[in-house]
Amino acid sequence: MSSKYQPLVDNLRKTYERKTTIPLAWRKTQLEVLMKMMKEREDEFHTALQIDLGKGFFESWLTETSLINGNIQYFYDNLEKWMKPQEVPCTPMLLPAKSYVIREPLGVILVIAPWNYPFQLAIVPLAAALAAGNTVVIKPSEIATATSKALAKIIPEYFDKSVVNIVEGGVAETTELLKCKFDHIFFTGSPRVGQIIYEAAAKHLTPVTLELGGKSPVVVDETADLDVTAKRLAWTKFMNCGQTCVAPDYVLCPASVQDKLASKLEKAIEGLYGKNPRDSPDFARVINEGMGNRLFRMVKDDTEKGKAETVTGGKWESQTRYFAPTVLKNVTTDSAVMQEEIFGPVLPILPILDNIEDAVNFISERPKPLSAIIFSKDKKNQEILRSKTSSGSFLINDAVVHVSNHHLPFGGVGNSGIGRFHGPYSFDIFCNLKSVHDNPTFLDPSLRYPPYTKTEQTIIKYASKLKAPHIPQSLVPLVIGVVVGAVIVGSVTHPGGLAGFASQLVSKFI
Repeated sequence: MSSKYQPLVDNLRKTYERKTTIPLAWRKTQLEVLMKMMKEREDEFHTALQIDLGKGFFESWLTETSLINGNIQYFYDNLEKWMKPQEVPCTPMLLPAKSYVIREPLGVILVIAPWNYPFQLAIVPLAAALAAGNTVVIKPSEIATATSKALAKIIPEYFDKSVVNIVEGGVAETTELLKCKFDHIFFTGSPRVGQIIYEAAAKHLTPVTLELGGKSPVVVDETADLDVTAKRLAWTKFMNCGQTCVAPDYVLCPASVQDKLASKLEKAIEGLYGKNPRDSPDFARVINEGMGNRLFRMVKDDTEKGKAETVTGGKWESQTRYFAPTVLKNVTTDSAVMQEEIFGPVLPILPILDNIEDAVNFISERPKPLSAIIFSKDKKNQEILRSKTSSGSFLINDAVVHVSNHHLPFGGVGNSGIGRFHGPYSFDIFCNLKSVHDNPTFLDPSLRYPPYTKTEQTIIKYASKLKAPHIPQSLVPLVIGVVVGAVIVGSVTHPGGLAGFASQLVSKFI
């Protein structure tokens, strides 16, 4: 099935097929161009983020551009090392061969960016894909219109269309793009749309990275430091107006903890954003009126039906897209806010825990989350929740901040995503990890070929049980020389010759 975007993809593929993207110098040049773009046009992107999400310049820097710059620099600093063949041990039966892994570019990459971090989650995958030696199509989110327009305007000023292309538009344009064969698709968004992307990719057997979301639970037990807990929860939940895939979605706690925690959360919100968060330069806005209306309906329905009580917030101004930081308590499991990912500045508290096993059961009965979080000083409770639940990440006495650590893989499991990203994992997902086996011909023992004598069978069985020694490839000839020399000396000095020496050697180890 032909697509109107096929010529665009074909042009990118020609660049890849000419092997233009292979050299280290080419890849470093692309990263240098990205660095230059970030330095020269950062303010324009900040302005776009302010229009789309109401972000202040510092929050834009903290949650978008600083992470982009850090990732680009990390890729640049480590690229030469990542591109080198990675030596791996060779099993004893295969010596004197050497084994290693090389990372090859995949080809043409499609990056489908979300609206909640529309700049960061377009540029960081772009940087990783270019570092890995690929060409790229970026599909910005049509919901974050200002950022989409900024990317479409600025990227072509720095990159030739034979290397990077931007395709703007909505569902129709994305559907057309997915008719084309890509070599990897990197998608960030909801599980529902992720299923559509996965199905389209399957028609071409295209591998995917799906960074999805879900309802990330928070467990607060009786031992938690509630002052620190409230401050960290308020900051990570209401950052970007709650529109973060890995943000805390709901809180499980004992009934005895609920009111204390709710009160401290209210104070923490005031400490972060003042008495009126509407006037705070650090509090963002809901992406559009439709999203705000959805949140308002959920909160209104739950409070009117007695399925939740408002501790603070609940105010919605559709014209300014301001939705107040909201905390709900006495939330029931059948409430509207517990039926889907909230993805907004609403934090429900469910006072339903009698012990840590209640939390384990509650979390395990639901789709696997992108993140699971516990605030507790009890090491046993921490370990029980970590070991008995499954999630993309697990945090103890903190939330969200792990995404800034280049050394930690980021991604979901099950319904919350497929694949891992960040740091070296970002490089690997856009590479083919090719296994290489290189066996010289100067030594070709008959032991490996049939027919096998009983002695040979015994030796082979024994050798197959040996652990592979990690011998640097440069020392393999020396080791072989020592082994061969020992065999020669042994066979010459043994009364039974080679056969007698081998038989005696085997008898000592078998």
